[in-house]
Amino acid sequence: MTTPDQLPRRRGSITARVRLTLTFVALLLLGCAALLAIVYVVMRFVPSYDFAQGTGHVIEQAPSVVTAGPPVRVSLSPAPVTAAPLFINSESGLLSTLLWVSLASLAVLLLIGGWASWLVAGRVLRPLARISATARAAGEGTLHQRVGLSGPRDEITELSDTFDQMLARLDSSFESRKRFAANASHELRSPLATTKAILDIAVADPASVDLDRLLTQLRTTNDRSIETVDALLDLADAEYRDVDRQPVDLADVAVDVAEGHRAQLAEQRLHLSLDLHAAPLYGDPVLLRLMTSNLVRNAMRHNIAGGFVRVGVRADRPAGQVELLVVN
Repeated sequence: MTTPDQLPRRRGSITARVRLTLTFVALLLLGCAALLAIVYVVMRFVPSYDFAQGTGHVIEQAPSVVTAGPPVRVSLSPAPVTAAPLFINSESGLLSTLLWVSLASLAVLLLIGGWASWLVAGRVLRPLARISATARAAGEGTLHQRVGLSGPRDEITELSDTFDQMLARLDSSFESRKRFAANASHELRSPLATTKAILDIAVADPASVDLDRLLTQLRTTNDRSIETVDALLDLADAEYRDVDRQPVDLADVAVDVAEGHRAQLAEQRLHLSLDLHAAPLYGDPVLLRLMTSNLVRNAMRHNIAGGFVRVGVRADRPAGQVELLVVN
């Protein structure tokens, strides 16, 4: 996991962790300075000090007389070191001592407070480092990764959840566009193949070609290609708006699909039979045609030379259902 210290930052900028630490230290400094000022003012003006003046005595020592005698061996040992006592014998001395001790305590508190503030700032900013790492991964195309912060609800977890929701919507949108590209290439293959079959027949035997019929078939195939693209766009946006539903007879849709595949059926030497009954329903006619066309095209693709394709449509009125059957 990336830590705040490892995150890239602009040259010459101060990290958020440093700013938070400086803010905490500044607040601590202001609080300690205010407390020091209050204590100094109280000790300066509130008490009445009555220091007894000590009297000093000077002790004179008579010089010692050195006499001749035998030498004496003397062993010297260091005298014990004792801390010098702190004497306060005046009001100014008391206030000065109080001031210096308070300043020393303030310096120690600032060092400890700065260290604690640095640790707290790092802990507070750690979730932001996770959000930043997830955002960086999303920028590189990894949209399935989530921050997934746990813990009590606060501003940072709210930010994490909002960011995860945004990534989920982006991921869904990109997946929808991928599906659109895959479906478009799949669905447009059939009208393009139909167009190719019509043109191949015309090229193979130009004398038997009915030009008006050829142009009509090409125009119809082109219109269906446009409808296919529009329907795929509707499918891609279906999660954001409703599909256009209207009364449709599925039998008419099956007839339309069968006519559109006549040329391919002839090219593959496949026999098509229809068993159609009225089957009214509510739906998008273009999407219903795409569904039927997919089934018929699969029945043609997975078949044998000289085989058959049978399309049946019927309605079960008591149950309110419509059935489409494609057999090869």
